[in-house]
Amino acid sequence: MINIELTEHERDLIRLWIENVQMEGQHWGDGMAVFPDEKMVIDKLDRPGGLRFTRFHLELVLDWAKSTHGNAAFTVDELNLLDKIGKALAESK
Repeated sequence: MINIELTEHERDLIRLWIENVQMEGQHWGDGMAVFPDEKMVIDKLDRPGGLRFTRFHLELVLDWAKSTHGNAAFTVDELNLLDKIGKALAESK
């Protein structure tokens, strides 16, 4: 498991990526269906304090970010969050 501290703003960014992927991609029933691993990540975002993710779950978050933006630019806050996740993944090897 990978421990990572996320601010409420960072959690909100991830939630936004999830919503965008579900709605814009018409993800399995226009966002009404959620796969078990997605649900696990969403549930963890609602827990206070530090979080523990599997490598797969953090990679899933990165996929959501990339899918949301396509070729569009990320905000500075998003870039900082992506960097934080990337470092957590690199340190866990």
